[in-house]
Formats: sequence, structure tokens, C-alpha cells
Amino acid sequence: MNIVLDYDVTRSDVYSAGLRHSRISPLKWVRLVMGAILVLLALPELLAATEVIPGRGSATVAIFFVLLAILIQYTPRLDAYFLVRRFFSNPVLGKSIHAEMTDESLNSTSEAGTGRLGWKTITKWTESAEVFLLMVYKGYYVPIPKRAFQSEAQIEEFRQFLTSRMGKAA
Repeated sequence: MNIVLDYDVTRSDVYSAGLRHSRISPLKWVRLVMGAILVLLALPELLAATEVIPGRGSATVAIFFVLLAILIQYTPRLDAYFLVRRFFSNPVLGKSIHAEMTDESLNSTSEAGTGRLGWKTITKWTESAEVFLLMVYKGYYVPIPKRAFQSEAQIEEFRQFLTSRMGKAA
């Protein structure tokens, strides 16, 4: 395989990668368990609540459950938003990248410098509609926007290469 890509990493790329990462991260289970614990802790208050509004239960408990549902639903989006802010606060990141993918490694050059990432160092991969996400180690991943590829055939070639090296997408 020999694929050459030239692209700029955009806010949309980083946001999409962050959302995808949050969906496969072990932290998604921590969020779910923490939400369940909070609900269990709130349950005695719910059962002992007096009716502030007839037939509606405690207003405090209702507000708590609404806020909890919003938090659980939007935490991955907030994580992705803050990832974008951190990423683009570095003036070197988000600039033009020249990447060459060979059978041995992913080589990239940008204003930040030159890097070589051997395929053996990538632990798993996944993709969204907009990006491929290559996980190197916990909390560190490389987003490669699909718009950087020249054709659907090239995207499929890269997907097959990743599958042959690391198995199915996470």
C-alpha cells in the first residue's frame, strides 16, 4: 500500500474524532455506571418526596432527573467540544499535513515537525462518516479525514489495509 494525502485538520474533523472516540472509550461505561449510582442515590428522596404539585412529585427530584439525563446525553459532545478547544489552542496544530502511508508506517510532515508511526504501534481503529481514527494508546489517537482521500476506492483500500493489520473496526 502506498497512499499520499495532503490535508488540513479542521474543527469538524477533531470534533467528529472526539465524538467517535467517546463512543468506543471505556469511559462510556463509567458514565453509565455513575449515572446509575446517582439515580440509586436519589431514589430514597424520590420515594420520600412530598407532592409539591399534586400528582407530580417533588420538583427538586424532577429537576435533578432532568439535569442528570442532559448530563448523561451530552457528556461525549462536551468532551469533543473541549478537545477541539485544546487542539486548536496550540498554534502549530490544525495546519497543513502531508501524510504518506506505506505497508510499514504512517509518515507525516507538518509545521509541528515530522513523525513516523509504525502500524504495530496502533492498538485499534474505528471510523465515522467523516474520519478514520487510529488509536495509539489510551487518550492518544490520530484522526485522518476521509475527505483527504482521492476516491472511494482509496478509502476502501485503506479500510481493508487496517482490517488486515488490526482486525475489524472498534
